[in-house]
Amino acid sequence: AGSVSSNIISNESLAYKTGYDTSDWSGFVIANLLNTDGTLGEVVWDAACKLTGGECNTMPGNPTIPQTRTHATRNIFTYEYATKTKHPFHTTDMSTDEISKILDSDYFRSITPPLTDLVSAADSVIHYVRGDRLLEQQNGGPFRTRRNLLGDVINSSAKIVRGPSASYNDQFWGAGSPERLAADSGTGYTEFRAANANRNNILLVGANDGMLHAFDAGINSINGGDELWAYIPSKALDGISEFVDPAYIHTSYVDAAPFVLDSYIGSSWTTVALGGMRHGGKLFYALDLGNTPETEPDVLWEFTDEDDIDMGYTYAGGIIARVTYPDSSTSVDSKWVAFVPNGYNSTNHKSVMYAIDLETGQLLHKWETGIGDINNPNGMGPPVASDIIAYDESDTTRTFYGADQGADFIYAGDLHGNLYRFNVGDIFTGNDTAE
Repeated sequence: AGSVSSNIISNESLAYKTGYDTSDWSGFVIANLLNTDGTLGEVVWDAACKLTGGECNTMPGNPTIPQTRTHATRNIFTYEYATKTKHPFHTTDMSTDEISKILDSDYFRSITPPLTDLVSAADSVIHYVRGDRLLEQQNGGPFRTRRNLLGDVINSSAKIVRGPSASYNDQFWGAGSPERLAADSGTGYTEFRAANANRNNILLVGANDGMLHAFDAGINSINGGDELWAYIPSKALDGISEFVDPAYIHTSYVDAAPFVLDSYIGSSWTTVALGGMRHGGKLFYALDLGNTPETEPDVLWEFTDEDDIDMGYTYAGGIIARVTYPDSSTSVDSKWVAFVPNGYNSTNHKSVMYAIDLETGQLLHKWETGIGDINNPNGMGPPVASDIIAYDESDTTRTFYGADQGADFIYAGDLHGNLYRFNVGDIFTGNDTAE
């Protein structure tokens, strides 16, 4: 057993390293100075140390680090899938269904006599997950003792969210499109990028404590490593009480970093994070990070196997793209879309690609390959978008080779070794032209 560094992502001056320790399944997110020769310098902060407080042995001199937030002051929120509402991670804000999901674990099922006060039991779990250490065994309680409060970070890198940096050109949007109208009125992407160029940079990191964490990146602030907020997807509530078991066996929860892109939804420019959970759950989520990603985001939607039975574990990430298609001979319709693969180990074991409205979460189109069954399971891998067709706005029946800032085809492969090309025009026409 020992520490494993799983991913290193670098900025101009800092390198961010994520990882985990198999001896206790704790995690870390560390910022190193980046030397001019590309090697790693000393550690300047450790997010796990700042979350936990106390001696920090990853930093030079093993300094004592003050805890930046207590369990009571951390900004942690979750999402109730049934009601499509976001709320704080407290029992006072939870439904009975959410409380039952939290306690749906072998650990709590083994308690005799069976629990009768489920709210109190769920409350004790929530306090523990939030970082309350009173009920840990080291303090005389029944729950697992933790060395630090950050769960293991295995497959998630640290996704840096900087100021807006997409290569959109406001003059290339189609005439009459929402993006072009915004540009013409002085609220285009150029203005969005300029207004938010120096916004506080954050890191998004998925951890197997059930959370997508947002940490201050320490690039344009002095608070590097501070946790800003944390989101618990609804599927991560399922059996999260296993986390308190002194005989804890590693479980996946939010084991991936999200895809992030500036997008035009809700009549304005914003930054959106699209993520999954790998083996932590059959779920994709979309968060509206807004202009200031360091503040608590809105949950745009969650898409799960309850929305479609072919959704599997989200090992493969999704992407965001703007899509266009003629709606008349002289105009082109457009949408911002999340393209997400169905992943692996779905109920029907087939490979599927979904197109989901980025703003509303509505399923716009489902491409079914029909390939796969329980004896030969299949699943779709991560997609890539291509922009190779532009429409003549004076006569949209005519096209030419070129980029119009809208995806035309989505490419992805499945577990059976097939490579597919999906025509995004199917979103508008209802056709199925997977090749």
